[in-house]
Amino acid sequence: QCGAAESFLFIAAINWAGYVPKAYSAGVRGDRCGFAWNMRGALSNFGRAWGTPGVQSGASKYIAACDSRGAALPVPYGTGAGYIFSAALLRWLATSKRVSKWVEEARGPTREALQWQKYEDTTTGYWLSYAPRTVQYVDIGTLVHDIGCHPQGTVQREGESLYRPPANSSLMVHNLKNPLAFAYAFENLENGSIPYDDNACKHHVYGAALKDAETQAREDAERPSKLWDAAARGKSAYLAGQFHVHLQAALHAAHRSCPRCNKQHIAAQMMHTASRHCKNLAPQPCLDRIREEKH
Repeated sequence: QCGAAESFLFIAAINWAGYVPKAYSAGVRGDRCGFAWNMRGALSNFGRAWGTPGVQSGASKYIAACDSRGAALPVPYGTGAGYIFSAALLRWLATSKRVSKWVEEARGPTREALQWQKYEDTTTGYWLSYAPRTVQYVDIGTLVHDIGCHPQGTVQREGESLYRPPANSSLMVHNLKNPLAFAYAFENLENGSIPYDDNACKHHVYGAALKDAETQAREDAERPSKLWDAAARGKSAYLAGQFHVHLQAALHAAHRSCPRCNKQHIAAQMMHTASRHCKNLAPQPCLDRIREEKH
């Protein structure tokens, strides 16, 4: 239905990136650089370096600009979750002398020094840039996602987040690491009427123990106090890694609110408040102190 039988069609969640054919410093054949969600962003990133020169690891790790690493200009590619070729495009790919030469070289003497499996999706996009005819890219980005459980999963699974529970509207679900996760995803892709259960999702996807209703209710009730104690101990990274709805619940428990704040802002607000009221947690939890002083 996308066009004539001989059209070159490529159906995937489309991203863009520059392509380094031989990145010896990284040990990668076909390294990715300057990633972006669209062509304009990838072109903007192409000449930009990241991090601090000389730093080789961590958040400030230095990454040289694409154009200084011998990269080809950004190409569109389908994310590794999966992609679909039209028959005509796949026939060309399978018989292309250029692609065959690339594969033979990858299998040659440098196959250990330059690993090519790391970015096979970007490499496929690079191959398609040599197609003899125009390739029609069909972007199905919002229908392809990684699996992820969420306390507000009923809403999240019908949204466009990259990490969300599987739903009948999902086309491809990525990052399934065990048989239970595959079975859970398949069941929810096939049947759109199954109510979302965060407890069941975590059990199937992450292998977490199933909790009874009483245990779940107790953990929900105790969570705000634990988050405020974490704020009092200066655990900003821990707070920023929590679900937004849980941080909002912690604010609400302390008789505070910030409806439009993102996770980072809420974490910063909790840290600031805790530093004022909870310098020493003993003998009373931070949340109880804040409640008392609020009144």
